[in-house]
Amino acid sequence: MVKRWVLGSLGVASLAILAASLVGGPASELGFAFLAVAFPPALMLLGVEKNGRPGPAVWPISLLLFLLLLSVAGMLVFRGEVVGAPRVLGLPPGAAVQLLGVFALPLAVVALGFAWTFDGFGPTREELEELRSVGLERPGS
Repeated sequence: MVKRWVLGSLGVASLAILAASLVGGPASELGFAFLAVAFPPALMLLGVEKNGRPGPAVWPISLLLFLLLLSVAGMLVFRGEVVGAPRVLGLPPGAAVQLLGVFALPLAVVALGFAWTFDGFGPTREELEELRSVGLERPGS
C-alpha cells in the first residue's frame, strides 16, 4: 500500500517538477525547489516497506523530509542577506541553514535512523527457520 502511494506521488511530482521548470515564475520556482528536495526521501520510502506495511525507518525518513523542506524554506527566507546580516557559525544565515539543514543534519538523521531501525531490515528468526527447513528438505539442490 505504501509503495503504491509513494509511486503515484513520485509520478505526479515528476510531472510537476517538469512543468515548474518549463513554466518559470516565482510560484513555479518555489514548487520546483520543494518538490526536488522531497524527491529523494520519497524514493527512500520505497525501500522501507516490509510485508506490505511501512517499516520502522519510515519515521527517520519522514523526519528527513520535514528537515529538508524546512531547510529549503529557511534558505529562501534568508536569501540575499549576506552583507550586514548576523553571522551563524561565522556564515550568513542562508549559508548556515544550507550547511546544517541540507548537509549535516540530514546525514545524521539518515545514519542514526538506519542504525536504530537496522534490525527491522533483516529477516526475522521465523523467516530464517523457514529457509533452514526448506534447505534441509532438499539437500544437494
